[in-house]
Amino acid sequence: MLRESYTWLGLGMLLLTALAGCATDAMRSSSMIGAEPYPPPGLPHRVASSHVELYWKCDQGDPGVMRIQGMARNPWSPQEVRYLEFDLFGVDRDDRVVSSAHAAAPNYMLGTNQTTRFEVALRVTGREARYDLVYQYRFQELEEMAARLAGPPTRPRLAQSTVQFMVRGACSESQHLAR
Repeated sequence: MLRESYTWLGLGMLLLTALAGCATDAMRSSSMIGAEPYPPPGLPHRVASSHVELYWKCDQGDPGVMRIQGMARNPWSPQEVRYLEFDLFGVDRDDRVVSSAHAAAPNYMLGTNQTTRFEVALRVTGREARYDLVYQYRFQELEEMAARLAGPPTRPRLAQSTVQFMVRGACSESQHLAR
């Protein structure tokens, strides 16, 4: 009887050790930031909207090209951010667009606390006085008003919204600095 109790105790300890190891491993892999330190080093600019936080740097290392490289993150929204896209505009002193480029984030969907890298490369004309970055994304929201007007819903109704933001002077040395 005593030997059987020790056997069960040993099996219970083995099971608890295995479960603790799995829980630790799951916590490590569930962090969508992964090996990325937060906030990301080397990305001096930052803006945040309702669902997306952007960090980036501007680099004009290649002749004739302005490059914005950065990281986008969905830090708090429970709804997925979908189809994150970027437009970079070179604007002259008269506020006219003289050059533009478009890029999309490689991950088409960002869940809560997930990140993705992005890059936009713009061929410059030499007339640019500043660079404006426009970003847009889509996400699902509950259609509360439609649900009220049509009576009690049998399931949540979702509407896809597109939101667009502009970062004026995205490569400014004094604006949009991460603090």
